[in-house]
Amino acid sequence: MPGRLPGRDDRTAGQWQALESWAAAGKLGVLRALIRDEDPPPPGGGYRGDLPLGWTKSLTHEVALALSMPAVSAGKLMWLAWNMQGALPGTGDLLARGELTLAKARAVDTALNLLSDQDAAEVIRGKPIQYRHSPSRMFSSVPPLASMTRRDAVLDTAQVTSTRVRPRFSRQ
Repeated sequence: MPGRLPGRDDRTAGQWQALESWAAAGKLGVLRALIRDEDPPPPGGGYRGDLPLGWTKSLTHEVALALSMPAVSAGKLMWLAWNMQGALPGTGDLLARGELTLAKARAVDTALNLLSDQDAAEVIRGKPIQYRHSPSRMFSSVPPLASMTRRDAVLDTAQVTSTRVRPRFSRQ
């Protein structure tokens, strides 16, 4: 239809989203290939399947340069690539088929990284995790953060404006 913008109906938007997921899975696959092709892992390192359990900082910096991103971001992306095959192959498959977005795959990866290795293995096998204490009981014994008192002290000696904090005795 003339004058109609591409991607305006749900079906087309879904197709673009699937293409985006497929492209992300392809990029993660290339990163896994780079990890595989690097020299053997350092002493003490092993393999999970065909993926080494680590790689050099040099490779991380090479990826950062190629993707025009900070080395920290490149490292996180490389671990995501590794996890989508080494730890979460089902999630990686859903991403590659376009049934899962990269953001959702990242969320699954992040959530499992917060768990202990034993709990993460249980979740991957489809078993629910049993906590020893209720969440409210777990956090009731947490002491107040020391930074809160520091923050309160800073606010006591500062004048808060709409966009910035200025010392009370500034010469403005």
